Amino acid sequence: MTKHKRNHDRVFNASRVVYYEPNDWASGESIFRCQSLLRDFRARSIVDINDAIEYAQCKKVVEGYPKAFELEEHVSLLENKARASSEAFAFANQSITRSGISALFEDVESQYLDQLWDLLEESNALKRIDNDDFHAFISSHPYLLRTFLQRENIRRLFSASLATVTLDNPLISAEVIISESGARSDNSHRIQLPKELSSGQIDAIMTDYLNSESANLNYVHVLANWPQAANKHYSPSAKTRVLAKRRERELTDELFSETSGFEYGVGVSFDPNQEACLDIKGKLREPVFSFSSRWLSDYYDPATILNNFVFVFQFVSQHGLLCMPANPRLVSTLMKVIGLQAKDEYGVHDHMFFINNSRCLAITAGYSSLLNSCETSIESSIEWFYNSYVNETFHVDGFSIALPQATASFFEKCKSIGPEIERVVKAFTLLVEDNAVDHDLFPFMTFTDFGHIPSFAENKYAFPGKAFESFTFSLFSDQSLLTAPPNIEHNHEYAFDCFVKQNLILSDFYDFQQAEIERLVNLGLLCEDSEGYFKPTFAAALLKKVWLEGALTPYRLPNDVCIEIDKLVGKDCLQYSKSLFAPHEADYMNFMYNNKRFSNSQALRNKYDHASGAIDDPNNSSYINDYYLLLNLLICITLKINDELARRNHIWPELDLIDRPLTGDNWKSL
Repeated sequence: MTKHKRNHDRVFNASRVVYYEPNDWASGESIFRCQSLLRDFRARSIVDINDAIEYAQCKKVVEGYPKAFELEEHVSLLENKARASSEAFAFANQSITRSGISALFEDVESQYLDQLWDLLEESNALKRIDNDDFHAFISSHPYLLRTFLQRENIRRLFSASLATVTLDNPLISAEVIISESGARSDNSHRIQLPKELSSGQIDAIMTDYLNSESANLNYVHVLANWPQAANKHYSPSAKTRVLAKRRERELTDELFSETSGFEYGVGVSFDPNQEACLDIKGKLREPVFSFSSRWLSDYYDPATILNNFVFVFQFVSQHGLLCMPANPRLVSTLMKVIGLQAKDEYGVHDHMFFINNSRCLAITAGYSSLLNSCETSIESSIEWFYNSYVNETFHVDGFSIALPQATASFFEKCKSIGPEIERVVKAFTLLVEDNAVDHDLFPFMTFTDFGHIPSFAENKYAFPGKAFESFTFSLFSDQSLLTAPPNIEHNHEYAFDCFVKQNLILSDFYDFQQAEIERLVNLGLLCEDSEGYFKPTFAAALLKKVWLEGALTPYRLPNDVCIEIDKLVGKDCLQYSKSLFAPHEADYMNFMYNNKRFSNSQALRNKYDHASGAIDDPNNSSYINDYYLLLNLLICITLKINDELARRNHIWPELDLIDRPLTGDNWKSL
């Protein structure tokens, strides 16, 4: 084998064996290279540390891909694997004793910088490293802190040195601690901090980092939204959190003042000349949702006002799902890896989250203004629903609500609407559980999670189960290995679409892709049509709906569709919930309303339950914005409760448009 001379520019040897997890595109090359190396293995084949690492990697490849070595002619390869790994381990021990860790590290090729430590751990060569040698090494290579803090054996042997270097390098260690302890990550190798470090010392590290010119907005954002789940590793002090919040605002302002960025927006208009109730105008990136103010001003009885949020404003889909929740599956893998998110942060990074929430907020504010000119309001319609309609139509006693007066300041409105939301939620919960609303029970009820509000429907929602990712990844992920068959020129967002639009047979795919296609056939997600082409099944189409919308609503679907959903539930691909909100809807409601689940929550209820700062103007724009957000939450709750009670009583709401089209031509062409 070729021995590379030591120099300051590390060699990257692309031909070396590197172990990759199954389903990685690069795994095939490593398997072939591994087979070749083991076939030609002879005693003393290991010349330098990179050879030793490569044979240790071969061991992992054989163990990770056993089927690639099951053929009879590969028996000798398995025997050589044992000899090769044994020699690699011996070489590692001899090299550490002879050269020390600093000299050995300089000889490592760049593709093996992480794999070196695997070899030293597996071979027990770590124990041969002198403490002073390691301290000198880590002091001159502090960027390796992350690697070492992830490895239990290294932490145990050299804890004191790691603690010292962590304190001496706050710009490096702060980012390691934040990203590894507080940020969301698929990495299963999490760090543990040296036991010698106190919380006060870590706070000092964070303070130095936040006050430095090198502070990165991504890391500052996570620290400012520190998740509760990370407190067991490190719990920032109140002063550290406040400093992080302020630094985040500073860095955000600097970012947008220095770059034009990517501009997009949402508009809402109420057009007196528009015939259709709903239409859309503007550019793709700056849509304007246009509504007929003639229709909205002519018909403003309470029932029509509430129905408008369903049929005209489309706060819910035709399947009864809220439009506002974020969908992390619509965010590309590239966007997910750009920047950092806190572990329990609510993902607000998909474009449609911005579009839908901005649209709904502007609609409610604009519609409130329009109704005010008609001497009525959204609030009075909601009061009519709970105080009169529920009893008169559904014969249910016990619901009541008292929303703030129009003359109240927006600050007072924000303070008073929260308890009314909880009054409604408690009443509905008791109605479902006891078939009656007993007000005397209210003081003994606590409300902390929208996901715990029950439903009359037994299997109201079907949402992702334990096996969902296994079923759907290859068909819908942008990282699927099936998206691009070798001889197909067209690009498809999903492999599902590729199978729908192209006529594909098994030989159109590589060997490793064929195995995945056969798995999907066995799962019932692909089948061959009458001409022998692979096409998605009806079950796959149902899963696409879940992927895009977060859930299915079996209580609204025909029996034959529910049978297919039952089958997917039986395979743990989907699961049922008996709750007022689908799980992804409940997450959104919790994100907006309280801080029980998410580190970056809006927590509007908590914000006005506790003193959260000085009040300069009780009608400033932030209070106006917060009030309409809270009103939107109450609207969503009301629409869901009405749907439950109507279906329980076999009443199907409709919107009488009185010879007026619901949607305009632009909307119909979408």
